[in-house]
Amino acid sequence: MKRKEEEEEKEKSEEMMMRRRRERKSRSKRRKRRRGRGEVRTVLEPYEAALILLLGFGGMSVGLALLYNFIRQRVFGEGDDLDRTFDAGGNVSFSLTAVTVAVQLLWPADLLQSSSVASKYGIAGGFWYSTAVVVNIILFPLLSITFKTRAPGAKTYLQVIKARFGPPAHIVYCLFALLTNVVILSVLIIAGHALFKGLVKDISDELILLIFATLFGSYSFVGGLGSTFYVSYANAVITFIIMSYYIIKLFYLPDEEDLPFGTLDDIYHKVVTLIGPKDNEDRSYLTFWSGDSMIWAVQGVFIAASVTFCDQASWQSRIAAKPMQGVLGFFFATFLWFAIPATLGTTSGIVYLAYSQGGNLSTALTEDDINKGLVTPYIAITALGRGGGVMVLIMFTMLMMATGSGEVMGVSSIIVYDIYQSYVKPFRRNAVTGHCLLCGKRGKSEIDLKPSSVSEMNDIVEVVSNGRISPSIRSRRSWRPEPNGANQPLCECIPVSECLDCQNDFERMIEKQTSNDQYIYVVPKCSQHGQYRLYQAELVRVKSWVLLWVTIGLVPGGLLLVRTGIDLNWIFMTGMIANGCLRHSKICDGNQ
Repeated sequence: MKRKEEEEEKEKSEEMMMRRRRERKSRSKRRKRRRGRGEVRTVLEPYEAALILLLGFGGMSVGLALLYNFIRQRVFGEGDDLDRTFDAGGNVSFSLTAVTVAVQLLWPADLLQSSSVASKYGIAGGFWYSTAVVVNIILFPLLSITFKTRAPGAKTYLQVIKARFGPPAHIVYCLFALLTNVVILSVLIIAGHALFKGLVKDISDELILLIFATLFGSYSFVGGLGSTFYVSYANAVITFIIMSYYIIKLFYLPDEEDLPFGTLDDIYHKVVTLIGPKDNEDRSYLTFWSGDSMIWAVQGVFIAASVTFCDQASWQSRIAAKPMQGVLGFFFATFLWFAIPATLGTTSGIVYLAYSQGGNLSTALTEDDINKGLVTPYIAITALGRGGGVMVLIMFTMLMMATGSGEVMGVSSIIVYDIYQSYVKPFRRNAVTGHCLLCGKRGKSEIDLKPSSVSEMNDIVEVVSNGRISPSIRSRRSWRPEPNGANQPLCECIPVSECLDCQNDFERMIEKQTSNDQYIYVVPKCSQHGQYRLYQAELVRVKSWVLLWVTIGLVPGGLLLVRTGIDLNWIFMTGMIANGCLRHSKICDGNQ
């Protein structure tokens, strides 16, 4: 009797558990049907987006920049310096270099497009898309290490072009570099605009552009390039945390009933039965052999080459590190970069194919939404609800901050170094290569050489500051004796380290800094080096104004771009292909 009662209770408990499972499954299906209407739902109000992004992450980035300045000035005793603004001291570790390069090259458009091509071509789309960009990241250290060892004083790659080919080629490549920065910023603005319009309810174009300008320029203006390394590191950590949580919630929850799209086996069996594009092997979505994906990859290699090798932001991160740290940083950046779009794009694309059953009108996005890259936000909102949309918005905003700030710094460095310092107001307008920048006289016998492949001004400053020519300069084969220089007067300037007036200026600065408990700029009294130091102080002020106006210019420029209705694919393909073709034709003309 007792045994029979136990069996009845066991049967009742099993029936109750089965009933609960059916109810949970039914609720899950109803929830999916409510969400699965083939469109991306808004998850935030405009004021919520402004508070989260501006006060939250914008305030965090500015706080890190202020902390960086505080430690740099109070602990290490460093002052405001033009070169330090754009190269962060030139001694950045390989880990910071790797993370910064990976995050700055990881545009939000990459995450959006990788999921779009994966939803069109299957796993081959995300894989070949990521591979195309990785090829150029691997090749970049081959050029950058030569740049760093042969032109250690150069702050932009355009200065090397000026020293090697002269002002005409320098001006042409300045236009190419600025065009590249404009195209990249345009891609960021268009991709971010589409994402914000899809996830934030009734947000205006003006508010979107104000958020972008504030996030891109705020901490760059406060802390320079050095602050971007640490903010990019924090952005990378947040991005990996969100992506890991996203993958776990989709595939690896302990209770299979809580998985929003079923188990991995369920997704696999749904996708394997779908008929893929005709250029895919066996018309399968689960193959790496896809003709359309490979064509996309070939295009991507050349487009990424234009971005990587003509973008001052990429060179800037490399200039900030020593040769070995820079090479290691770029190699590690390759693995970091490949992991994010390949994982996120493939996951979202394959899950979307399984969920939409290859084009179910009740759950499939329109072709226009897929081309906008809204597959990942759509899957995140469908699986995780409002929280998924907020996570995607935060992750994409973090990446936009890193890339946007790098582009703002890149444009500003070109304007300051290659336009203002070279043509608008140089320190010595008629400076001759191989002559002292301070007095204009010919260098001493051991520096009576003429450079042909390095930045003129920075190498001369290096000679003047150290009182001797560096081994890297002395070993260059491209240096040659300057003709007709034997009868010219020699430079008699002494190094800064041996100048008593400069030492007195430094002591006065330290005294005032100690008494006022902050960094104080002291007007130099040295008759030999004082004018050049005043000129450097003027460049620091110009740098601040340039950063400010470049940031402000994002708002009207972005509004004009958005109102024209230019498509993301059009601006990316057309801009980069035109840039690459023009640059190639210029190289061919130069070789002829």
